[in-house]
Amino acid sequence: MSAASSLDYTALFEAFREDQPIYERLAPALEAKLREVVQSIGSKALVTARPKELPSLLRKAWQDKYDDPLTQIRDRAGGRVIVSFEYEVPAVVEALKAAFEVVHDEDKAEKRAPDQLAYIGYHLEVRLRAGDLGDDEAVGRICEIQVHTRAQSAWADVTHDLLYKSALEPDPDVRRSLMRLIALVEIFDVEAGRAREAIMATTGYEEAVLVAALESAFIRLTGTPSDHQFSLIIVPFLRRLYDSGEDVAALIESFVAARSTKLTELYARYRADYRADPLVHQPESLIVFERLDSNRFEAQTRWPEELDEGTLDRLAVVWGSPLD
Repeated sequence: MSAASSLDYTALFEAFREDQPIYERLAPALEAKLREVVQSIGSKALVTARPKELPSLLRKAWQDKYDDPLTQIRDRAGGRVIVSFEYEVPAVVEALKAAFEVVHDEDKAEKRAPDQLAYIGYHLEVRLRAGDLGDDEAVGRICEIQVHTRAQSAWADVTHDLLYKSALEPDPDVRRSLMRLIALVEIFDVEAGRAREAIMATTGYEEAVLVAALESAFIRLTGTPSDHQFSLIIVPFLRRLYDSGEDVAALIESFVAARSTKLTELYARYRADYRADPLVHQPESLIVFERLDSNRFEAQTRWPEELDEGTLDRLAVVWGSPLD
């Protein structure tokens, strides 16, 4: 008799149901912590978390033939972190390892043989630290976190429905055809990363590199998205506030490190205030604040004629250094 057939599913359902409210509270705490982690590294990663539903738990217990499903099923609260490019995964994983108590972590790609097509992604089994919970019952409960690129996530979503939620076991040829899509996922991620590196290294693309640095700093300070296309329009003008040889990204990074408390409080204060200048809600405001902080008179002298002078006046007031 198999382990699955020997399980008392009525008792198992009752045990799952009794614990379910804990995981329904745990999932939002997990999502909040994941958002905090990606914000801390200035990542635009998409974050979700949810508790596994009771029917899914029972199906998993049956299909995977656990001996002790209550302790062996560790994704009863699960989270996802989805990044755009594969190069982002290591930084996200390291940040997650620092933020959680890691029970187990696994890079699925490392387990494949060279001639094998198989699921790819990075999985961690973790516990939230007590200070991140505020819920005594949830302390010590294990959650699963999956880190995927967007391409990997799309493949996982589609094939999970077709392979694991199907009423019938798919034909081997159909299963193999779905697994072959993994090769396209790998090619997509590699080529997308290669294209990004080439574009970023292209002469004349320096402003886009600066925008990426500004966006990362802005996310760390605010945790909110901004209008990327607007930044690409405005930053080339604001770049003129610096000498041609200056490393603006490095100056901004140093400025943010030195003024992080003031900047965090300032952006929080103006988050919902749309009476202030629109640039307050954009990462390029960091350029203006840095220039006002280092030499507000030079900022005024060099202010680009293409931009409204009132913008500088308003941001100077916001920064607490009004212009004469």
